[in-house]
Amino acid sequence: MKYLGLSFSARTQGNCFYCLAYCAERLKSAGHETRVWNLGDFTISCCQRCGYECFQTPRSCPLPDDLRAVYEKLTLADGLLCAVPTYGGHANGLYRAFMERMQMMAPGFQTEHFFQKVKGLIVIGNRSAGGHRALQETLSDFETQNPRPEILLLSAAACGRRALAGDLIDSSEIRTRLDSLLNKIGGPDILFPTV
Repeated sequence: MKYLGLSFSARTQGNCFYCLAYCAERLKSAGHETRVWNLGDFTISCCQRCGYECFQTPRSCPLPDDLRAVYEKLTLADGLLCAVPTYGGHANGLYRAFMERMQMMAPGFQTEHFFQKVKGLIVIGNRSAGGHRALQETLSDFETQNPRPEILLLSAAACGRRALAGDLIDSSEIRTRLDSLLNKIGGPDILFPTV
């Protein structure tokens, strides 16, 4: 299978990226093709000033950003892992912009296909800083999806770290939790020790 990790963080070397890179290496060791993207490296705008071209036939979008190219690449993946940071007590703006623009899809790639491809959602944020709320926000985007993606809330405070340091992956507890997530996603094809 081809797995693509989507980091929704604006930080290219932060917790979202390092957790996805860890998952990618584990999946690669199990024989899968993997790649991790920092979506912060792309220009992705929120919906704005349009005539609802995304609801017309053929679908289009007047916004001159990278989203169409990103969506076209998503069609090549069999499974997606998303890592979303908590900003201001909510799922960050890049994630929200990406999700609200889902109605403007590349040709041949419908919204349902994206939701079916998401196998895991990793939300990074302390409960005291809104991590639990951000988790509920991201999960609500998948409420009609069956099966729903596996979810994981990673808290820096829970393992004695500072989120801004970007070193969650150095915690054996975090790696164990990520291995557990991968085991749930991969079924019999992926079995990693979780102790």
